[in-house]
Amino acid sequence: MTPGEVRTYEADSNVLDDLRLGDGKRLDAGITSVPTILEAIKANYPIRILGEAVFFEPLAVVTSRDDPEFSQKVGEIIEEMRADGTLVELSKKWFGADLVTTTH
Repeated sequence: MTPGEVRTYEADSNVLDDLRLGDGKRLDAGITSVPTILEAIKANYPIRILGEAVFFEPLAVVTSRDDPEFSQKVGEIIEEMRADGTLVELSKKWFGADLVTTTH
């Protein structure tokens, strides 16, 4: 590896495995999603999050187009959960971080 070299990997886990080898052995840093990093940290990978997020990955709930009433109700429930803080609580419970609130 040369300074300033950028590599691509087939999977996030490969990046984390190279980082786990130690500073500068194969990589100095990597970019992946926060949930992926948090899982690696839970698995005792010697890594940490630096700086602010460089991207946000929007997620969705998929419902059938054949039932617009159901889709609307699911949307309303999600918005209620966002408003009352339930989504943030669930995010922290299951992911160990607030993945709901963004600055973008």
